[in-house]
Amino acid sequence: MTRGTLFSLTCLLAGCSGFDSVPYLEPTPPVDMALVRVTTNTDVHGDSVAGQCVPKARHLMAMAGRGFDEVSPAYPAFPRQSTSVGMSPPVMPSLPAISGVRQAAAGPYQPVITEYRVPVSVPFMFSTNRSVAADSNISSVSCPEQSKVYRLEAGQQYEVTVGIDTPWNSKGTGQWRCVFEVRKLVRLANVEQTLPVPVQGSTAPEENCRE
Repeated sequence: MTRGTLFSLTCLLAGCSGFDSVPYLEPTPPVDMALVRVTTNTDVHGDSVAGQCVPKARHLMAMAGRGFDEVSPAYPAFPRQSTSVGMSPPVMPSLPAISGVRQAAAGPYQPVITEYRVPVSVPFMFSTNRSVAADSNISSVSCPEQSKVYRLEAGQQYEVTVGIDTPWNSKGTGQWRCVFEVRKLVRLANVEQTLPVPVQGSTAPEENCRE
């Protein structure tokens, strides 16, 4: 499998969502918050989890999109314009663009990078829909619907990377893999650099909250 091979995201970005979603809304101050940078070439939702259930409608933080042009995209990304909340420069690399099976002239799905403030008074859940990437040789990778819960810390910064990636080797070949990673950005003493430290999430509740 070479870097130049075109891949397609066949489920998520074609509209077969596993759960309902509404746009994410940042908390209103004064609230203890963490800063989060979301990078995805599929989708990422973010929700506070106060008990043993999860919201029936998840809050969409980012979703890859593609279009015929910037003015009237065929599948708009979310958000349409990336936002910044004053985080440190990105540490982790971005994700690759993934070409679609339908309407190939619309171009590939482009990764989205955007920043948010999130509340930390209760655990916070990141989730993503199922997605599938396949190449012209019928080889494919299927990434499952996932949800993980994290205890984020007030005043800290995190990078959330969710989607489909590949660890390219020196020959320019690799195997596509599913990515669901959260890293805390730890500032190194006496230098203007941050170290990305992996954060382990816990299993999310399976039951939907009652309305």
